[in-house]
Amino acid sequence: MRALQRLGTMGVTTALAGAGLLGTAGAATAATPVTPKPEPTGCKAGTLPVDVLGAAGVKAQQALGVYLWHGKTGYALRVTHPGHQKVVFTGSITVTNAIGPVRKVKLEKVDAVKVGPRRHTLTFRFTNYGYLDGIDFAAGCSKNVKITLSIDQKPATPDQVFLGKNRTHPTSVPFTIERTTS
Repeated sequence: MRALQRLGTMGVTTALAGAGLLGTAGAATAATPVTPKPEPTGCKAGTLPVDVLGAAGVKAQQALGVYLWHGKTGYALRVTHPGHQKVVFTGSITVTNAIGPVRKVKLEKVDAVKVGPRRHTLTFRFTNYGYLDGIDFAAGCSKNVKITLSIDQKPATPDQVFLGKNRTHPTSVPFTIERTTS
């Protein structure tokens, strides 16, 4: 129950700026095509909120939004929307530990993913036409994972964000996923 309460207050601690995410160049960082190793069980940072656990089972053409979950190898983020018009999704993810290997999922040349020099921040820009675009990444048992999202240059709303297998909505965007200790 405590993890669920923490998830309900996710938006209170984060105030990330969404402007200038990738700059004008939007250069993509090459991702090593490796399969991420499973994250350690029993992270000293605590346990994740149950609402972010399990694959969202998202398919192309589903509701406009960002789908985020945590599985055996870390986090997965996917975007899609109904129809085939152009929709641009941007965001930043900031973690307290280091971001592990990033795997690009169904990205095109115009899409960009960049990990910051100290590996604490990941930014992305996906131009989506109703199919699936996304990334898989590890956050190294980070205590906090802060997420800022925009859709077509407007801040995403909580109803446009789907967390975990039950597709729970955060209370606000940006939001923080915080591990709890017992």
